[in-house]
Amino acid sequence: MAYWLTPIDSLTPFVLGAGRIRCESSAELDEWREALRQLHPRLLPLFKASMLPGDPHPSAEAADPAACGLDRIPFSLAGADPIRFDGPFFGLSSCGEAMTERLLEPKEALGHLETFGTGAAGLGLSVISEPWLTAMRRWLGQGKRIILIREDT
Repeated sequence: MAYWLTPIDSLTPFVLGAGRIRCESSAELDEWREALRQLHPRLLPLFKASMLPGDPHPSAEAADPAACGLDRIPFSLAGADPIRFDGPFFGLSSCGEAMTERLLEPKEALGHLETFGTGAAGLGLSVISEPWLTAMRRWLGQGKRIILIREDT
């Protein structure tokens, strides 16, 4: 299992930004996520990678309202390029669309982070989480939303 700190470049069309960061350390990641959850429960939402893509051309007969995502993700989060969900092979699933509606606005999210100073120590966290926090601040300052993506391997 891998976790990716991911900027969202655009909601329409939905685009996962380049520069995704693989978060390796599970104990520190759990601690970091809990600290962020204390600031605001939706500051860093977790979403399964397989739930994001959907059929770009669903037929009315084949559409299952309970189904969401694809069995296999048709992209690599490890790649360096943005990932667009408007192509001929996959779009954004209905679950992915619902997730985007619950994301905090970048200014609001940044405001929550700024209440604790500039570094991970201000949140009582390990230095391992410092690059994650720095990336979040940079992306939020650029007007991007952020999610944590779980990739089941």
